[in-house]
Amino acid sequence: MKPEDYPEIRSWVEGVRGDVDSIDFLTQHSSLAVWLAAAQVFWPDFKEVGGCVLWSRVYNENNFETWREHLNGDLGRIEATLNQLKLWQVIDCEDTAEDNRALQGVAEALSRCWSAALMNSFPDKRFDVRVVNTDDGPIVTFSTLR
Repeated sequence: MKPEDYPEIRSWVEGVRGDVDSIDFLTQHSSLAVWLAAAQVFWPDFKEVGGCVLWSRVYNENNFETWREHLNGDLGRIEATLNQLKLWQVIDCEDTAEDNRALQGVAEALSRCWSAALMNSFPDKRFDVRVVNTDDGPIVTFSTLR
């Protein structure tokens, strides 16, 4: 979904004179702090722990050990379980067709960015970065290809 197709942005663009787009929408509706936080989501930090590559945000030693035991040390399953961003939990939206399309678009953009960030951080590894579609909405996750 193009940002200009989303109703809130489309309405704003139609109400403004001149040639404007989604960047102009962000300029009018977001602070530097919002841009900085979004940049961190789209290009996150990672860490290697116990043979796993993890999104730094989700790493907690006790939780990692619990999942390692529960998943019998299966590194790929541990990564796929911990490295999740459930978009409906962090983005305020409604259960409408337009919001669902928009969430899917964000998820797809995130997965492409995460893939690039992982390749940049770990050039000798390959990753499976994917969007998992659930009844609640999309989840972006990744695991190392072994």
